[in-house]
Amino acid sequence: MKTRTKGLWLILLVVLALVAASCGRPAAQPVPTAPGENASAPANPTAKKVLYYPHYVKGHPVIRIMETGFLTACKDLGYQCKADAAEGGDIPAAVTLVEQAIAEGAGGIVMWASDPAFYPVMAKAKEKGIPVISPHFPIPEGTAPGLTAWVSTDPVKYGQESARAIGKAIGGKGTVAITQGSFNNTENAVSKAFTEVMKAEFPDVKVLEPQEEGFDPPTAIAKAVAIIQGNPDIKAALSTTGAGPTTWARAAEETGRKDGEIVIISMDYTRPNLDLVKAGKVYALVGQPLYEEHYEAVVMLDKILKGEKVPYENPLPAPLITKADLDKYYEINDMVDRLLGAPAAAAPKEEKPAAGDWVKMTPQEMGCKYGKDGKCRVVLSNSFIGNDWRIQMQNTAKAAAMYEPFASAFDFEILNTEYSPEAQNAALDNLLTEGVDVVLLDAYGPAAHNDWIERATAEGVIVVSFDIVTDSPLDYKVDWDFYTASKYAGLWFAKELDCKGKIAMDLGLQATAIAEQIAGGGRDAIKEVCGDGKIEEAATFYGEFAEGPMEPAVSSILATQPKLDGVYTQGYCTTVVSAYEAANRLKSDNPVVYCQGYNSNFILLAQGKARGVITAGSPAISIMAMQTAYQVLTKQDVPKLQKYVLGVYATNTKHDIGVPYEQIELNKNAFPNLPGGFSSVMNITNSPPNPKIWVQITMDDLGKVGQKLK
Repeated sequence: MKTRTKGLWLILLVVLALVAASCGRPAAQPVPTAPGENASAPANPTAKKVLYYPHYVKGHPVIRIMETGFLTACKDLGYQCKADAAEGGDIPAAVTLVEQAIAEGAGGIVMWASDPAFYPVMAKAKEKGIPVISPHFPIPEGTAPGLTAWVSTDPVKYGQESARAIGKAIGGKGTVAITQGSFNNTENAVSKAFTEVMKAEFPDVKVLEPQEEGFDPPTAIAKAVAIIQGNPDIKAALSTTGAGPTTWARAAEETGRKDGEIVIISMDYTRPNLDLVKAGKVYALVGQPLYEEHYEAVVMLDKILKGEKVPYENPLPAPLITKADLDKYYEINDMVDRLLGAPAAAAPKEEKPAAGDWVKMTPQEMGCKYGKDGKCRVVLSNSFIGNDWRIQMQNTAKAAAMYEPFASAFDFEILNTEYSPEAQNAALDNLLTEGVDVVLLDAYGPAAHNDWIERATAEGVIVVSFDIVTDSPLDYKVDWDFYTASKYAGLWFAKELDCKGKIAMDLGLQATAIAEQIAGGGRDAIKEVCGDGKIEEAATFYGEFAEGPMEPAVSSILATQPKLDGVYTQGYCTTVVSAYEAANRLKSDNPVVYCQGYNSNFILLAQGKARGVITAGSPAISIMAMQTAYQVLTKQDVPKLQKYVLGVYATNTKHDIGVPYEQIELNKNAFPNLPGGFSSVMNITNSPPNPKIWVQITMDDLGKVGQKLK
């Protein structure tokens, strides 16, 4: 099993998801007017107090709307105000801005309760007697002790209304897709509310399981294209992130759909999104009150500074914006430009072909210098060969290198080292000394090679990390989405249990991001299907991705549970079944199991030893890394991060989990004549519609190359 951490880009989803929530009385909403167009601000006895708005993601169109609400309210109420933002998702820098506001004696602070990193500085503000209002991010009272109140909207309500709008627009029939910026509490709540209303009020509509859209536009568009191509009867799409209008409008266009043929609802009234509604490419936008909630936050501070009380929860509505409603929201954008100036023009960008097609170039045209016979020297660096999957991953890359377009361009080799960051870095240093054009890096750990990557990229080396990716901002990354795959598996698991019984949940390895994602996906799926308490999580254990600790852990749980209906494990079905057999309870308990994609697990389930579901990470991810390197070399526009979902396989396919999946069968995906650790899974779920080199790789090729490698 592999370990990794979440990249910094995930921080951006907190802002770009544009959250809102909760209940209570509606707060007053200001009528948008341009600064300077109001009547003179009334005399304000508290006007000597300076109000601060420290935040982050400076200059983003959504943030500009928020900032305008804050500054307009300050002007209308006669306050001096300071608004300053950190670049990108730099939360530590934003915390520093809050500390600076406190040090300067702020009268009040408007700031997002978007991350626990802000909670200590909120408490510090409270100690100094400074009220803090959080717009846009509602959190339960007591979560952040320094927070005075929040003002926001309810994601459940706009998820429900979006479902009703789409259901009516498509006549209550067809397939509907959901994409999210990422899987998080707010966007999950929207998707869940949307799905529940659609199933209850439009039972003939099929709602696909939510998929992660991400925040890289080319990757997001490619994923939406893949969804459309995989579901030709698709009638509508809901995206819960602010880039969704562009994602789905472009995907519809690229798949030959007419404007409006796919009913698209997404988030945020930025000018580009409004333009898509005006053009008929997007049906509606969720009008989260970006301007209003920041205006109202200042109104609330004004009341507090005058000695009045304000409620902790202050919800605002989020109407659906259609063509008939555009004028008001264009005016808000006009206000933003009048107050803050027009957005800075983007620097001219070199035009590159979109990633996807194979662009033919000679190695010399690619700029390669170090391979034999004038080719590009491409080295796969790996430091762990402790399981069959790693060997097969290397075999797969070796086999792919025999095919075009790699064969005529790449002088390909594999460099294995002992399993330590020092050994792998020493070998990487040697590559720089010898000369190398591309390094495909299966990293020891997220931060283990960052210094080397900085030196390598400065020398013009293309670095693509994959499988275990780095947290360096300089390399390209080909990564796994464990949460989504385990959620699909969890949906099958819960439905196979018929929402009854007791289970044991494997938490994997302590303090490991992958383990948290796998367990989190399973738990979220079980809750989504069954609600709270219908399937009881009777025990948890740490299986540590290994057979050794897993079997005794399950045996101990069986000793304390008279009936255990399922085990959700992050390793081996074989060890779970062995524990049941040792307790003489395999037939009586008839357990449902979830496990990872080793051939031994496939064989066990194919032989009918248990009911179960498997997620399997394809060793062909090494070919995706090779493809990424080739596209960068041929000057294509390649996203820095690409994430892929593991394939799903089960003992039956009677349950709808929102995506296609395979039934486990002998000699189809379970091979008794192959090693237990072998992976027969060569496809990659949700891969972009690029030419897929791995479909050319045969089992014979893998076997031949494997013999050479071993």
